[in-house]
Amino acid sequence: MQKTKLSCIDCALNNCEHRGETHPTFCPTNNFKLEEHAQLIERLEDEQNKRIIDSAAFSAHVGHRQKLSHLEETVVFAQRYGAQKIGIAACISLAAEARAAAKVFRAQGFEVVGAICKAGCITFGDLNVPEDERGPDAVLCNPLYQAQLLNEEKTDLNVVIGLCTGHDALFLKYADAPCTVLTAKDFKFDHCSIRALREDDPSGDYEHLVSQKVHWDHA
Repeated sequence: MQKTKLSCIDCALNNCEHRGETHPTFCPTNNFKLEEHAQLIERLEDEQNKRIIDSAAFSAHVGHRQKLSHLEETVVFAQRYGAQKIGIAACISLAAEARAAAKVFRAQGFEVVGAICKAGCITFGDLNVPEDERGPDAVLCNPLYQAQLLNEEKTDLNVVIGLCTGHDALFLKYADAPCTVLTAKDFKFDHCSIRALREDDPSGDYEHLVSQKVHWDHA
């Protein structure tokens, strides 16, 4: 059996939240060199990075103090960041929610442009992808075109709504503007994915997934 390399995700102390605390032997803070510190500070001093850090700190503080929803916190972040044009990259399954988000952002004074995943109508047949359970005329999701559309619009901030796992990775890779995720797609939990990480959730998904390796066949 391969030995597990311990990292931050295996620590329950969270002492890195405060300076001067002790850390586990595997904690990267123990090996955080002064030259790395200086390099990271220099990167964070970059104008855009500094604006993002400031805006994130502000919106997180306001969100925690006022118990804001993630949507409200996103509005606060965009306002603090100084965004004027917001791009929405959405899955067609959540098109209604994307329109609702656009209505919210527009009401708050932002210009909004959107790109739905099926834009461009590229098919499985166009890419010679094996048909499997889909026919050659089935339209593929097109995250690269979504990124291209929003790049052409020169958005200040992109908001991701429910892109498929993997498609989101490609969109984030090719989008020019900073991106934030408003919601992940999760059909089982009505797009509230964090439920699957709650040990006391009545679905029992957490216990099921940590107790055995699972495999899903095409249905």
